[in-house]
Amino acid sequence: VDTCGGITCKPVDCKPPFKYMSPEAAGTCCPLCWADKVEVPEDRTWAKGMTGGVGMNNNADPVLCRDVVCPPADCPEFDQFFDGRCCTKCKTAAAVTPADLAKSFKEQAE
Repeated sequence: VDTCGGITCKPVDCKPPFKYMSPEAAGTCCPLCWADKVEVPEDRTWAKGMTGGVGMNNNADPVLCRDVVCPPADCPEFDQFFDGRCCTKCKTAAAVTPADLAKSFKEQAE
């Protein structure tokens, strides 16, 4: 079976440091422009002003929540609560989720 049947390849013009690689050498249907090593400086400007988050709630399980990083709560402190998981949340996040239902079902079975 010819897996490349019906595929039309466009011509490629490889600029340095890229080099022409035939379909046979690349194992593809069409030729490629390939570079064995391209060094690109890492751009971290998008992370400016970001923080690593906040730690777990003081009432959280220190074993289960080890190394957790919580997003900072985007509400005033009087509007925050702790639901037994790792992080402090805003009251607007108090919706019942499938995880909550599963937890309560497990507790009822015990």
